Amino acid sequence: AVVSTQSGHYGRERQREEFMKLREEEMRKQRLFEEENERLRLEKERLQQERLAQEERVRLELEEAERARVALEQERSKLEREREMVKKKEEEMRRLAEVERKKKEKSTDCDSALIPLL
Repeated sequence: AVVSTQSGHYGRERQREEFMKLREEEMRKQRLFEEENERLRLEKERLQQERLAQEERVRLELEEAERARVALEQERSKLEREREMVKKKEEEMRRLAEVERKKKEKSTDCDSALIPLL
């Protein structure tokens, strides 16, 4: 009877050891799972930050490109106005030159008309 009690005791002890090993293994797996989850969470967060930073860079580049486009458009408009002013000035100078030429012709006509009278 003593032997059977001892073997029962050893059997329970062995079961308890196996249970503890299984429990330790489960806890180890759980810890690895949690560590991997944390690593993935941090990686996801890092990627999100990179994406946001990239979006911000692109937004700033687009804003800069738009400012440059507006500045170029303003410069083009200014040059177009200046070109129109130059055209008007040239036209005015041609008109004045024509008026001056006609005055000289009339003056010359008048002088030549007066010469026989003298």
